[in-house]
Amino acid sequence: MNRYLSSLFVLDDVDQITVTLWGDEDPIGEKKIDWGQLVDTRDFNAIPFCETPDYIPIMDDMRERTFKELIDISELRSAMCRALGAVGRVTNENMEPRLARLQLKMTVIEYREHLEHCRKEYPSFFIPSKLAQSPAPQHLNQWVHSGGPQMILEYLEAAVKLVEILDKGEHPDIELVGTRTEMATKLIKLIEVQPKRSEGEKLSHFWIVDPIIRSSRAVQTIAAIQVVLRLIEKIMLKLAKNVPTTVPDTFAKGKGKKEKKAAEEATEKALKECKAVIFLEHIRAMHVELRYAGNFLCSHWGQMMAIEDENVPSKVGEDLGKAQLVLEEVRSSVESRIQRSYLNAFEDMQTTVRSRF
Repeated sequence: MNRYLSSLFVLDDVDQITVTLWGDEDPIGEKKIDWGQLVDTRDFNAIPFCETPDYIPIMDDMRERTFKELIDISELRSAMCRALGAVGRVTNENMEPRLARLQLKMTVIEYREHLEHCRKEYPSFFIPSKLAQSPAPQHLNQWVHSGGPQMILEYLEAAVKLVEILDKGEHPDIELVGTRTEMATKLIKLIEVQPKRSEGEKLSHFWIVDPIIRSSRAVQTIAAIQVVLRLIEKIMLKLAKNVPTTVPDTFAKGKGKKEKKAAEEATEKALKECKAVIFLEHIRAMHVELRYAGNFLCSHWGQMMAIEDENVPSKVGEDLGKAQLVLEEVRSSVESRIQRSYLNAFEDMQTTVRSRF
């Protein structure tokens, strides 16, 4: 998690980001985490229960399912980090080129396969455990069905194809990464964080947790795409061959057939070489769409905080049945802290967006 968040939101230097994403403890990619060997050491006895013995199997089932979700989301983040890091390692002068390219292909495949696994295992209607002893849900189902990880995968796969194109001495078309309109369309879906409800419909308790989580995941996706686009730009600058530095003067008409043919061939060659410049400028322009998306979220959070009374519940201890009597003594303290935590979450995300995008 530290590698993931620091790479997306703390570091600025591309080389440092690459090392952090890949993991400097494994410079050539020989070590891999064996996720199946991890042991669950969580203690669920901290909250005792007075139910019948039939409750124990329910607890055991909850333990197994929540641990599996924790492993899956950790593996997905790790696979994403490795794939992003592998993109940056292609331009590392200390890397053996064939090894760097092999690692790039393999890590992107691993990320794609685990993402597909998570989408099958955690459907969009997945309901987390409601037991008092349950840990906080990971919301993995929301993440893998949000469209964010798929967007990141598309740009990672584009990076793989880009390296193959450049290695052949050719230059890419902008279709490799898609148009800005296509990116904007996907980002619009990603940043729809407000819950949908009918007019006059009463909001459930703690409903605002969902928009906070969706917003956080959206910002993470935008930051990850920003990183991979910066790495793609570096690949272009490092690996692209025959990129013109000046406008070629090849458009004059020749007098004879040979001169005309030579001029046409030179013009065609110049246009092909200019594709690299066009592609590079297109990659840089795509950052504008990311900033638009980030600024939209930032503005949206500001609006939610401006009408705090409507969006942040002031009385969270209502309609809780018998539990309300138990919580009554600490009600005011709990409510104020929960309110503050909601507002702090939005303020922290606003600060992050303003500093990074």
